[in-house]
Amino acid sequence: MDKLPISLTMIAKNQAHNLPRSLGSVASWVSEIVLVINDCTDETESVAKRYGARVEERPWSCRRDQKNIALDLASYQWILGLDADEVVSDALRQDIHNFFREDHLKYAGAYFPRKTWLIDRWITHGDFYPDYNLRLFRKDCGRWGAVESMIKLSFKERLKS
Repeated sequence: MDKLPISLTMIAKNQAHNLPRSLGSVASWVSEIVLVINDCTDETESVAKRYGARVEERPWSCRRDQKNIALDLASYQWILGLDADEVVSDALRQDIHNFFREDHLKYAGAYFPRKTWLIDRWITHGDFYPDYNLRLFRKDCGRWGAVESMIKLSFKERLKS
């Protein structure tokens, strides 16, 4: 599968146990992985580098600032912002590829339906699904905000997966 012009940005502290699953779900089709770490005492850095990540150590200030540092370090116009314990499913990956086959440049970003898991069970009722989150956006259109929301974006329709 061809790599898309996307920088994956992520922050982490002691997430070596989660990174193989998370980075493994994107490493073959994103063009760049940028990981900002702080004070790790496990193998987070070496695990990330096995997936081709550019790893930068920065002192902790707050979650928003760390995510914006990763954003500033990204090389590509499109940003995929994930947490270290999040995984892109095959169906969502296909939706993202389809998004890039469309006239994607007219959009500033896309919401993803996040699945919430509790003790190995997907919570499918209440407000837990679909829990739409903005995870794919153009770098020139937004920043991480105080409550992890993006600002200054006009959004694409929601993806299905």
